[in-house]
This record gives sequence, C-alpha cells and structure tokens, in this order.
Amino acid sequence: MGFLDFLGSFGKAKVEEGVKASAAALARLDPEAATQAQIDMLDRKLASLRERLVKAQRAYDKDVQETKDWQAKEERTLQALKILKSRYEANPSDSSIMENARRLRDSMDNIHLNIEREKREDAQAKAILEQVQSLYDKVKQRRMDIRSKLDEARGRMESAKVREEQAKLREQETKELADMEGGFDDIGIALDAMNKAAEDAEKHAAVANLSADEIAERGATGDEDVLADILGDSRKKGSSSADPFAGL
Repeated sequence: MGFLDFLGSFGKAKVEEGVKASAAALARLDPEAATQAQIDMLDRKLASLRERLVKAQRAYDKDVQETKDWQAKEERTLQALKILKSRYEANPSDSSIMENARRLRDSMDNIHLNIEREKREDAQAKAILEQVQSLYDKVKQRRMDIRSKLDEARGRMESAKVREEQAKLREQETKELADMEGGFDDIGIALDAMNKAAEDAEKHAAVANLSADEIAERGATGDEDVLADILGDSRKKGSSSADPFAGL
C-alpha cells in the first residue's frame, strides 16, 4: 500500500470513527431520537431489500420456468423419437425416418445440455434469493426488536412519570392536610383563650354579685360599715379641718 493509499484509508477510518462518535453523543443526549433514527435507517434498508427481494424472486421464477420449458421440450422430443421408432420398425427401408430420428437425437442432446445449464442457474438464483431473504429477515427482526424496546422504554418512562406525578400529588395532599391540622391547632388555642377569658369573666361576675349581695345584706341590717366600706377611700382623701357640709 502506498503512502497516499494509507492516508486515504486512515482518513476514511477517522470519518467513520467520527460518525460513530457523533451517533454515540446523540444517543446520550436524546436516546429516543437516536433510536428512532436507527429505526428510520432500518426502514430504508428494508425498502431497498424488498426491491432486491422482488427482483431476485422474479429472476428465480424466470429461471425455473425456463428449466420447465426445456424439460417440456425434451419430453416432446422424446415422444417424437418413440413415434419415429415405431414407424421405423414398421418400415425399416424408409431412410428418412432414420435421418429424422438422428436429428431429434442431436436435438435431445442439446436440450439436455440446456436443462443442466438451467438447473445450475436455478440453483444460483435460489441461493441469491435465499441470501437476500435471510438478510431481509434479519433486518426486519432487528427493526422489530428495536421498535419493541423503544415502546417498552417509552412505556417505562410514561409509567415512571405517572408515578412521579402521583407522588407529587400525595406529597401536596399530605402537606395540605398537615397545614389544615395546624389550623385546627390554632383554632384550639383560640378556643382555649376564649374559654379562659369566659372563665375569668364568670369569676369577676361571681365576685361582683357576691359583693352586691353582701352590700344589700348589710344595708338591710343597718350596718354602718357598709357606708364606711363604700366611702372609706373618700373619707380618707377628704378628711381636713374644713366643714364638709358648709354651705348646705
């Protein structure tokens, strides 16, 4: 290999390596898109292989038909030879019968050679057809496997997404219930405060009622201490040498 050939091969290898690296990068960034791209590529291969498969099938069918035609011709020639044989046996002095028989025998040999050739061509055409069919089946199966795995991966992703959304909803619901429970605690605190205030008010009312009853009871008995209790502070504050009733 010359230096230029080496450079060409090296450059081609680098290009192929770059293509593979780009494909790998794409697969990492967007695996679904990369997988779909591979499926599209396989679809194009399948379309091309279908065309070749149709052509190979037609070529094989044509070769088989040609073989059958030669075999049919051989059979007709053989029947003609049998007829000539019968005629020759009935009239052995007729030289034209023998001459025609020799021509048919030569034709039979040529037909036999063509049949053998057609059979070989049939075998070659069948081998090509089977090769194309095998490749087509492999690519088709590969495409089905990738398609199935892609659908499975999509299903798993969608299922995981649903589970994630359900988890978020449960988390949100739990938080809302916790907030509501906290609100109930606040209401309980407020009710406790109201009940405490009510208890204090009831106590104050009870004390006030008790004082009023006591004052009424003392007034009914003529107890002067009641006025002293009521006016005690005023007396203390107003006590002086001046006449409190001056001017009355």
